[in-house]
Amino acid sequence: MTTSIDIANRALVLLGAREITSFTEGSNESKVAKSLYLSARDYVLRAYPWASLKRRTALVELADKPVNGFMHQYQLPEDNVRVIEVHSPNASRDEKIKSWEIEGTKVLCDHKPVSIVYLSDSVPETKYSTQLVQALVYRLASEMAYPVTGNNTAMSNFALYLRTS
Repeated sequence: MTTSIDIANRALVLLGAREITSFTEGSNESKVAKSLYLSARDYVLRAYPWASLKRRTALVELADKPVNGFMHQYQLPEDNVRVIEVHSPNASRDEKIKSWEIEGTKVLCDHKPVSIVYLSDSVPETKYSTQLVQALVYRLASEMAYPVTGNNTAMSNFALYLRTS
């Protein structure tokens, strides 16, 4: 079972640094990992439509009408990090709504009712796919490289790896 500490430790190993037992143990490595883990995780979660994070739900329409030309607005789920598709239950299964927009925590469109396919940030690390874990390890290593090693070369190497992957 993969945990956030396992992911942080894999990133630290790539940097040649000491592993940690918790984010609160007081070492420089744990302080840096704690400081950077959530932002690195959120970046990676949003970067790709990971199957292990996909969820489907019907949206609740808000009473206020949007002011930008769309007819309806819907509240996004609290655990949403990225909307992949917007569907109308009145359309065929393969027909996605093409004209929609995200504004803050709302989906705006001209259809009623709607459902979405989205990525959830409430999925525990134990359910992440191997590819998602690996992407997060490399992202976290790239962000922790300089604060942990004091070496700009390590940071540059991971940044280059991320751009070419």
